[in-house]
Amino acid sequence: GLGLRGDNLASYRLNQESYEIAASINDNYLMGSALNDIGIYFSEIGNQEEAIKHYRRSLALTRAAKDTLGLVYILMNISISHSNLGNEAEARDYNQQSIAIGSISNDPKVRITGLLNEGYTLIRAENNKLALEKFAEALDIARVYQYKWDEIQLLMGMAAGNSQIGQLERALQYDLEALRLAEENEMKLAEMWVYGDLAATYRGLNDFPRAIKSAEMALVLARALNQKETELYLYG
Repeated sequence: GLGLRGDNLASYRLNQESYEIAASINDNYLMGSALNDIGIYFSEIGNQEEAIKHYRRSLALTRAAKDTLGLVYILMNISISHSNLGNEAEARDYNQQSIAIGSISNDPKVRITGLLNEGYTLIRAENNKLALEKFAEALDIARVYQYKWDEIQLLMGMAAGNSQIGQLERALQYDLEALRLAEENEMKLAEMWVYGDLAATYRGLNDFPRAIKSAEMALVLARALNQKETELYLYG
């Protein structure tokens, strides 16, 4: 949608309209989804307090709708906003709630999301071996159900975990596999992310020509997708 192209303000307006329509028919699922997306908008422009306010409203509606996958995402989003505010205790609490839901769910999408979140949480805690086990478990599920977007994210997770333990050649193979999938499925946003990762991996391998080329490709995609924060990061 518009949010994935970086047109955040237009996406925000559409989500406001979506919320009003959902409210008019008293649809908890659609109201919760729209409020979560509005929260993401506020988070992306740096207004974390307003983001959390919308996420909490979304959380109540999503629970009422019994949307387990939505709950996992919203709890993750609240955790991220609290972390951005420096509220690490609250961030950890919401993150653990999200992981707990994913760990007991039989829904493959919920399970994958929970394992992905748990994997990155373990990387931040420098428990890279266990993180790789979580990513590998989720990757198997994603491949069974042919969830390509999740597969790309998990391959990037495998690359990140291997980079952390100094296995840069292995990390490179995971990044290249993620790039192939993103290109085959015409997922430009994913391509941008993977090229950014490849730039870092090639830099770690002292392959500076390929590192520069990958960063340039990520920058081209960031501009095309209007991803301003990524563009600024790549310039840095």
